[in-house]
Amino acid sequence: SAIAVVSGDIQLTYRELDDKANGLAKAILETTAIHPDDRIGLCTDTNEHWVIGIIAILKCGAAWVPLDPALPEERIRFMLEDCSAKVLLVDEPGRKADGFPAILIPECSRPDSHTPDIDPLPNHLAYVIYTSGSTGKPKGVMIEHRSIASSIQWRHAYYGFMTSDATLQMPSMAFDASVADL
Repeated sequence: SAIAVVSGDIQLTYRELDDKANGLAKAILETTAIHPDDRIGLCTDTNEHWVIGIIAILKCGAAWVPLDPALPEERIRFMLEDCSAKVLLVDEPGRKADGFPAILIPECSRPDSHTPDIDPLPNHLAYVIYTSGSTGKPKGVMIEHRSIASSIQWRHAYYGFMTSDATLQMPSMAFDASVADL
């Protein structure tokens, strides 16, 4: 019953978060054929749906592609097409990229205790994050599971995190520093 996520008035325990992510992963897998290293766009505010979406995508064996909802639709569409995303997860109905398949997280994250039987390998993609594009077109940087695991292990050892510690999610989800906060 420890709290995993607090977003405004919403609080989710680790069990609730896991069950919602399982439900969303099930919905993704029922509508889209997903394989290791496939990419799934994630266009939400930084809220509980963002965390549910990331965990669900990882449970599917895919990599998440964070897309800032404040970006113009043309840029979001470019990134979705550039990374060959299979589907787009959104937290609001209006955040769809025209003609691109989308799944609404609040409708599809019904609690489910069954975890998909998928085990990504350390060299499989965990996420693809796009550069700002300040020198031209944005470029996707592919990050593997082993890179995240190494980074988290270093942070844990360096900062001495305890299970009672909490972090504040400050940067945009489309900025790579958000992964460390998560």
